[in-house]
Amino acid sequence: MKILIITQYYLPEVGAPQNRLHSLSKNLQKLGHDVNILTAMPNYPEMKIHDSYKGKFWYTEEIDGISILRSWLFISKSDSKISRLLCYLSFSFTASVVGLFKGKRKYDLIISESPSLFIIIPALFLKIVKRATLNFNVSDVWPEIGIVFGHLKGKATIKFFYALERFCYYCSNTITGQTQGIVDSISTRFPSKKIHLLPNGYDFKELDEKTIEPFNLREKLELTADNVIFAYGGLLGHGYEVELMIKAAKAFEGSNASFVIIGDGTRRKELEQISHELNCRNVFFLGKVTLDIMQSILSEIDVLVIPVFKTTMDGIIPSKIFDALASGKPLLLGVDGEAKRKFIEKGKCGLFFNPGNLEELTSSINILLKDESLRKTLGQNGYSLGRKYFDRAEIAKDFMKFIEFVETPS
Repeated sequence: MKILIITQYYLPEVGAPQNRLHSLSKNLQKLGHDVNILTAMPNYPEMKIHDSYKGKFWYTEEIDGISILRSWLFISKSDSKISRLLCYLSFSFTASVVGLFKGKRKYDLIISESPSLFIIIPALFLKIVKRATLNFNVSDVWPEIGIVFGHLKGKATIKFFYALERFCYYCSNTITGQTQGIVDSISTRFPSKKIHLLPNGYDFKELDEKTIEPFNLREKLELTADNVIFAYGGLLGHGYEVELMIKAAKAFEGSNASFVIIGDGTRRKELEQISHELNCRNVFFLGKVTLDIMQSILSEIDVLVIPVFKTTMDGIIPSKIFDALASGKPLLLGVDGEAKRKFIEKGKCGLFFNPGNLEELTSSINILLKDESLRKTLGQNGYSLGRKYFDRAEIAKDFMKFIEFVETPS
């Protein structure tokens, strides 16, 4: 098949969607499909187009054998609704133009990545002119998640986005969801649509073939060999309550527990200020690192902490979970719902604390700090679970079986 993946976010940007879609692209290509990417000029999370891409309306390049076609978009560091809207709409317009004139004459399948819902504009346009079928891949259910986190307000705005969501699903031949909660939500409201679970995972086969270079984390931070390192790695934005981890760290000053925060984002300065005000000498900020360095760091930590802000949504599974599974590290998971059921209750991959509950987080840290055997058992459970159910190569195979079954006449 000739496959086009349309996404506003892609490598060399750092982030969960970027890594997941690049992995899907490579795995689909290994299955014999011709995969192209249509995306924006890299700008995330700095909200500034990277220097080597500035001043271009369109640009082509190749990463790991995947052909990438980029188009210009309006980008601003302002968090206003108008700036965000201009960002989404400008990419929708330029992607349509660039995809029409610089893309292949025909595609068999177009995969559009949501959010944002405005991705339907180039996806539907190119579906028609390139005579393709359209798969709408949902990694977060909008507008629901936008309402929960306060990004969408006002009856008229919410009504518009619910209408846009219905339009996206109506125009799609197939729909995929990243979690079972997402799939169930869409299936309940749109029972006639053909829907498939396309979960996140990890490239275990690539991990087998890769030599992980040592980062020497303890040496860099001047920690001793018996230090137990609790780490958070990822975007320092509004979805994760990293300050809870910093506040918990204060209770362990003078012990052999250290807390490492890896990543960058809009809340980094605020979090550093919180740590400074609390005078947390056992908290370390490493900043943004490459994917390879992140793998090296994960191999040297002891526990991965995932503190998500409290939400009533069920189907939230942070991609950081799969990093922990692949590294054989136990989870300290502050995410309720589907994530808790799969990785704590059934998978036995770590300990759970209720989102926002400092006392529970501190208690769980204390348990893992004192019990090395428990840390190893939970980490091994996670690794086995990841190998069995979340290998991205197998996930890509299942996805294509679904697409081919739907498209094959009965």
